[in-house]
Amino acid sequence: TTRITDSVALYLPPSIGNTQTASYGDSATGVAGYLALSGVDLVKAVKDHDFAGAADTLFDAAGMLATEAVKKFAVGAVEGFTGSEGVQQTFDKAFGQTLNPFIEVTYNSVGMRQFDYTFKFAPTSAKETAEVQAIIKLFRFHMLPEMKGDIHRYLTLPSTFDIHYMFQSSVTDTDAARENSFFNKIATCVCTNVDVNYTPDDGIQSFSDGAPTQINMTLGFKETEMMTKQKVNDGF
Repeated sequence: TTRITDSVALYLPPSIGNTQTASYGDSATGVAGYLALSGVDLVKAVKDHDFAGAADTLFDAAGMLATEAVKKFAVGAVEGFTGSEGVQQTFDKAFGQTLNPFIEVTYNSVGMRQFDYTFKFAPTSAKETAEVQAIIKLFRFHMLPEMKGDIHRYLTLPSTFDIHYMFQSSVTDTDAARENSFFNKIATCVCTNVDVNYTPDDGIQSFSDGAPTQINMTLGFKETEMMTKQKVNDGF
């Protein structure tokens, strides 16, 4: 169930974009990578239910695995008896070689999309000033939690936001605003930042009642849903 408590329509600010990131890691496969590059595909044999072939593959690689195990044991023994570290590095330096870690790039996760918007307000009347103040208060109010109960042991979760890019073909009252399908859709977001600057022009400029003549508001949002191929096909 979605309950909308407040809504606000703002002009489309500059720098509208869509940035998607993906995280990958560098994994050292070691001996397993060596076996794979040497044509020893134990995993494929198991997947194909070729258990006899898997056994032959394993026994063929046993000699190399035993050799590597003996090397590691010997290095560990020398370090244990001498109380020194870096024996492996010393051997590598002496022989001008080092072990190949067999680095493989592995996929981790998708980064959650973030959206930042900067709005510049220049009210020309007391009514417009009150509207700007109400807009700023709305975002600051809904990005924060609320004390729950009398003992204030718990906090309620902040509100979520649904952002839509809209457009009108003209400004007449008969033309209804529609969602702009040329811009990407945005999943439900949380507000992560509200930055208000009451003196954006490096100086204090105000009306006779003290209200600032210009106010800049920067908003930061983060989606609460992970993007997938299906989401992209749906316009996100």
